[in-house]
Amino acid sequence: MALKTRLSWAEMDHNEELLLERIVRRSSGQERGPIPEFLAKKQAEQEPKTWLGYRTSLTKLCEFVGPEATVGEFTEAIGHSFLTALRDRDLSRNTIATYFRDLKTFSRWMFDKGWTEEDRWARLKRPKFVRPKFDTLSSDDKQTILADFNPNTFLGARNLAVLSIFLDTGVRLEELVNIQTQRVRLDAGYVEVYADKTDEWRIIPLSPETVEICQHYLMIRAEFLEKPVKHRDRRRTPRTLQTDTLFCSWRGEQLTENGVGQMVRRLRARLGKGGMDVHIHPHLFRHNFLTEKALDGENPSIVRRWAGHKSYEMTDYYFGLADQKMAAIRPKRSSLAGISPLRKKPGRILGTERHQVRRRCTHGDLLPCHLRHHKGERQPA
Repeated sequence: MALKTRLSWAEMDHNEELLLERIVRRSSGQERGPIPEFLAKKQAEQEPKTWLGYRTSLTKLCEFVGPEATVGEFTEAIGHSFLTALRDRDLSRNTIATYFRDLKTFSRWMFDKGWTEEDRWARLKRPKFVRPKFDTLSSDDKQTILADFNPNTFLGARNLAVLSIFLDTGVRLEELVNIQTQRVRLDAGYVEVYADKTDEWRIIPLSPETVEICQHYLMIRAEFLEKPVKHRDRRRTPRTLQTDTLFCSWRGEQLTENGVGQMVRRLRARLGKGGMDVHIHPHLFRHNFLTEKALDGENPSIVRRWAGHKSYEMTDYYFGLADQKMAAIRPKRSSLAGISPLRKKPGRILGTERHQVRRRCTHGDLLPCHLRHHKGERQPA
């Protein structure tokens, strides 16, 4: 009698299993299915923001297909219907493209793990990302943004330093809130920034204006921390610095990403009432910094190191944004430097030199001999 061979996981039929099955007990709960398994993998391997992006995309899919959707219902037809539903919501093209990028990754993973017999969304065309086009901030815009804060108060000096670091270095939001005080070399004019995406430190130079603003902020912060906290019951307790980062809250704790975002949103609202139409957000300052460096004709390799990009592809994008303003880019050294293609004939001066000579003559300088003779003056004996 022949023994039956046991089927492997990939050979089993999983079409009747739920994409997301929730098992609720009296004191605990559990989630089963391909979606929880995939999210657990991403949470362990990817950055928190990346994992949250996958969770958001899969949550949108679950809301569309319903809580009773099975693996068998995850088909190419569902993908087309989901794409149409997203477009009907008037979402941006980049948002839809992000959702489908995550879901196509989920579809490939289901095939690799044996949940499906093939990559069911392999032939589903993902919408293309549209790179945003934006203009750089003018000097007047920067002056308006920085002039909104009172540098003589703790919050004003801190927010002024935050925006100066944003504008002068192009750091990411998560990098700014984690800048350590000991890594800010104001005497040498640079700051050391750590990037989680590349898992490395990088050095970014600071302008003299930013160095001065940061020095002022550190002085105001020291004076602020020396003052005790006043409570409602008239008690006074000393303030303590509870973080080694450069920027802290009024409690002495590390400044969070939400805290910076709230500060920028309030600034945008105040400037909007004053008639400024620029939509300010933390990442705009990074866009502005990199585009300005491209317009300044900086070396792309240096710009990539300042930005912390993994490859030149993203750096080249900012140089591509400068194409429309290519006339503003000037080479640091002319290819014809030191070369005079227009030869002078003996005894004759060019029109430019003649103009310069006439200009000098109007200031009382002596005329050259050949010009004095031309004006009818007698030559000296």
